[in-house]
Amino acid sequence: SKQIYDTWSFNKFTSDLNLRIFPNVDISGQLGLNGMFKGCSNLINLPPLSIGTDSGTLNASEFARASGIEEVDLTSNNLNQENNFQNGFNGCSFLKRYSITAKVSNPSYMFSGCCSLTEAPDFDTSTASAFTEMFSGCSSLAYVSDDFDTSSGTNFYRCFYNCSSLENIPSWNLRNGTNLQQLFAGCSSIKNVPPLVITAATNSTNMFQNSGSNLTELRRNNI
Repeated sequence: SKQIYDTWSFNKFTSDLNLRIFPNVDISGQLGLNGMFKGCSNLINLPPLSIGTDSGTLNASEFARASGIEEVDLTSNNLNQENNFQNGFNGCSFLKRYSITAKVSNPSYMFSGCCSLTEAPDFDTSTASAFTEMFSGCSSLAYVSDDFDTSSGTNFYRCFYNCSSLENIPSWNLRNGTNLQQLFAGCSSIKNVPPLVITAATNSTNMFQNSGSNLTELRRNNI
């Protein structure tokens, strides 16, 4: 059976470093999960979370430094509002899979340091302007969906910094990107780069720094 938690019980999860197996969660009536599992470094199992309201939102750092989590399912939530997921999974070094259907308005640092993550399926980022270090340090990341909506994005600073397993750059819309500094720096396995429209860029310093000798195709289509 599901256990029901209110806002005041969230704090205990941030300090319970021995928490390993978490029960089914019905967070009835709650509007956010701000920092609920932050710092639970031994947590390895997390069932689908149900917020139980059609106006629920996710706030920053829900799972930050919960380094043992291997999989998170956020598809069962009724999350119809914009969600700030800055630092959401930051430091989750064992995270391998995620499923997200929520609209994420701020994915900055969302998967930073998730060195076990191998693929990144898309979710709704249509209103996000900052993608700062979204996948920074994801050294095992080999696939990123082309279907992320980055049309509102302006800041892509170090978005894929040190993603050393990434071979193919995703076909993201960078047309409105102004800060592309070190966007793909340290991506030493890159082999193919699609046409990139970067005419709005005011800073593209070291965009492909240390991308390695494997970079066989680099095309910049300035339209």
